[in-house]
Amino acid sequence: MISDQRKGLQEAIGKHFHNATWQRCQAHLMRNILGYWYCGSKVRAEVAAAAKRVFQATDLPEARRSLVEFGERFA
Repeated sequence: MISDQRKGLQEAIGKHFHNATWQRCQAHLMRNILGYWYCGSKVRAEVAAAAKRVFQATDLPEARRSLVEFGERFA
């Protein structure tokens, strides 16, 4: 199941869809990344592109590498 991070939705998924896994919606996560952290107009496109590389990785090792690069670049 994919949803935003509302606790009630996660609880309902756990209660009514046994053995289902939950994943955070990438669109909502991207909005949070660009909205919560200081993300000025000069770096906004770069942050979004780096986050998309994580989301669009073709396998788990690539996703992990991209995530590490994201963290190192924007820490």
